[in-house]
Amino acid sequence: MIKKNDEGMDEKAAVTEMHIQGCAAAPFQLEAARQSVILRAQQSIHTGPTVLVAGILCGFVLAYTGAGIYGAAWAAMVVATALINRVACHRIVAIDADATASLVYRRQRELKWLTVMNTLVMGAGVWVVDLAQPPTSILYALTVLQTLYQLGALINASTHPPTFILGTWINLGSMVVFWALQGANGLLTAVPLFALVMLCMRFSSQIHKEFLESVRIRFENADLLEQVRQQMQQANQARESAERANSAKSRFLAGASHDLRQPLHSLLIFASLLEKAEAAQRGDYLRQLRTAAASLERLLNGLMDLSRLDANAFSVRVDAIDLAEVSAPVIDEARVEAAAKGLRLDVDLPHIFVVSDPLLFERILRNLVDNAIKYTSKGAVRVSAVREEDRVRLVVSDDGVGIAEADHNRIFHEFERLRHSGADTEDGFGLGLAIVARGCHLLGHEIALDSVIGVGSRFTITMRCARKAELPARKPPSGDDRKVYPAASHALAPGGANVLVVDDNTGVRAATAAIVATLGGECHPIGSLQELRQLLHRSDPPRMNAMIADWRLNGEAIGLELVQTIRARFPALPVALVTADRDQLPPEVAATGVRIFPKPVADDVLIDWIMSAVEAPPDGTSTGESRHAA
Repeated sequence: MIKKNDEGMDEKAAVTEMHIQGCAAAPFQLEAARQSVILRAQQSIHTGPTVLVAGILCGFVLAYTGAGIYGAAWAAMVVATALINRVACHRIVAIDADATASLVYRRQRELKWLTVMNTLVMGAGVWVVDLAQPPTSILYALTVLQTLYQLGALINASTHPPTFILGTWINLGSMVVFWALQGANGLLTAVPLFALVMLCMRFSSQIHKEFLESVRIRFENADLLEQVRQQMQQANQARESAERANSAKSRFLAGASHDLRQPLHSLLIFASLLEKAEAAQRGDYLRQLRTAAASLERLLNGLMDLSRLDANAFSVRVDAIDLAEVSAPVIDEARVEAAAKGLRLDVDLPHIFVVSDPLLFERILRNLVDNAIKYTSKGAVRVSAVREEDRVRLVVSDDGVGIAEADHNRIFHEFERLRHSGADTEDGFGLGLAIVARGCHLLGHEIALDSVIGVGSRFTITMRCARKAELPARKPPSGDDRKVYPAASHALAPGGANVLVVDDNTGVRAATAAIVATLGGECHPIGSLQELRQLLHRSDPPRMNAMIADWRLNGEAIGLELVQTIRARFPALPVALVTADRDQLPPEVAATGVRIFPKPVADDVLIDWIMSAVEAPPDGTSTGESRHAA
C-alpha cells in the first residue's frame, strides 16, 4: 500500500518533488532538508520582533516625512505579515528527526509561500510609497531598507536555494523594475540592484553547498558515533561472553576432572586388589574393573562429543532418514534396560522421513531415552512421533521424578545433575542433555521441555519432514554397524587365525595380540605404514586371515592408505579400522567395504568380528569379507 500524506501526495512523489526542489532522497540530504526548514523557521521566529518594531517605526517615519497614508498602509502590511509568519513558523519548526520525506516537503512548501508573501509585501514598498509622491530621498531610504532585509535572509534562507532565489527576485527584482522605469537617473540604482541580485544568487549557491557539506559531516559523525557505540556494545557482549565461556570452561574442567578421577580411582584400586586376590575374589574384581572401564569409556565418549560439537568439528551429513528405522537400535537397547528396571516402554514411531544426520540423531535419541529410564523408577517411558504439516514432533516422556521449572535451562549444561529422591543417578555424568542441546542446535532441530516435579518429564524435538525430492530412491540400508553376529564360541577352528595388527601404540598392539591369543590365533603386530609395506614386499609374507588397524598412525590419518596397501596384495582380506574420528572419515572409506569400530572397542566386539572374519580361507583370497563390510 502506498502511504499518502494529508494532501494526497504519496511518499514516492514527495521524494521526487524534493529532488526537484533541491533535496534529494539520500539520508543525509533528507536530514539537510529538515535542518534547512528548521533554520529558516527559527530565523523568522527570532527576527519577528525586530521586523515588528521596525515596521511600526517605519510607518510613523513615512507618515511624517511625506509618504502619508500610503507609507502607513505599507508599514501595517509589513507588521501583519510578520505576525502571520511568526505564528506559522512556530508550527513549522516542530519537525522531528524521523520526519518523512513528504512531511519535510510540505514544510518546505509552506515556507516557500510564506517567503512569497513576505517578499511581495517588502517588494511592494517603493511602489506603494511612490503613490504619495514623496521626496526621492524617501524612496532611496526605502530601497536600502528592502535591500538590507534581503541580505539579512541570505545566510539561513540560502540553505534552500529555490525559495531564496524566488524571494530575491520578488523583492529586489521589483525594485530593479521600479528604478529602471524612473529614467536615466533611476538606472543608476537599477543596475547596481540587478548586480546585487546576481551576487546573491551566486552566494546562495555557495552557502547551500557549504551547508550540505556541514550536514553531511555531522551525519557521518553521528553515524560513526553510532558505529562506535555498537562496536563497544559488541565488544562488551564479547567480553561478557568470553567471561562466561571462561567460567564455563573452568566449571567444565572441574567437572571433567572430578568425574574422570572416579572411574580411574576404581580401576587403580581393583587392579591393585586383583594382584593380591585369591581365585574366588578375582571374578568379582574383574567385573568391577570392567564396570569402571565402561564408565570411563562413556565419560570419554561424552567429552569427545561435546568437544567436537563446541568446536564445530562434528561432521554433519544431513539426509532424509527413516525415523522408525534409525530409531530401532536405540529402542531395542532401551527395551532391555527398561525391562531390567521393571518399566514399560511404549513406542509409536511411524515410518516418516525426516531431515537429519543419522548418527547424531541416534546419539540424541539414545541420550533422551537413557535419561528417561534412569530417572524413572516405576511406570512407563514413552517414545512417539507425530507429523504436523511439514514438521515432525518426536516426544520422549516418562513417569519419573520430574524437573523443577527453575532447572529447565540448567540441565542442558554439562555436568549438571539433579539430585532427586529415588532417582538412579549414580552412573550419570551430566553430559547427555548437554549433547542433546548442542546436537539439536547443530542440526537445526527445536527442543522443548515440559516437566513437573513428581509427575514426569516430556522432551519434544521438532524436525523438518523430508520433501519428495529429498527422499532416497530406495530404502537406505540400516548400516552394518548394527549387524548382529552369532555369539562367538571364543575358540577358533583348527589352524587358528593369523591377524595383522597395525597400531603405533605398543600397549594397544599387546592388548589386541592377547585377544587373538585367547582365540588360539597368531598375531603379527606392526607400528607403521612403512613396516606394512616392508612386510608385504617380503618374498614370503605371513599368511593372514584379517587385519585390524588404527585410522591414525603417529598423528596422521592414513587408514585409507593402509587399506589400499593391503588390498593391493590381498584384495579380499577382511579389514577393520579402529578410530576416534568416526564422524570425520572421508566418503571413500565406505567404498572399501571395511568394518569401522569407534574407539574404544570392547574385547567381545573384536572377538565377534575376528570369529566372523576368519570364516574366509586363510590365504585371504576369498570375497567373504564383503559379508562383514561396514
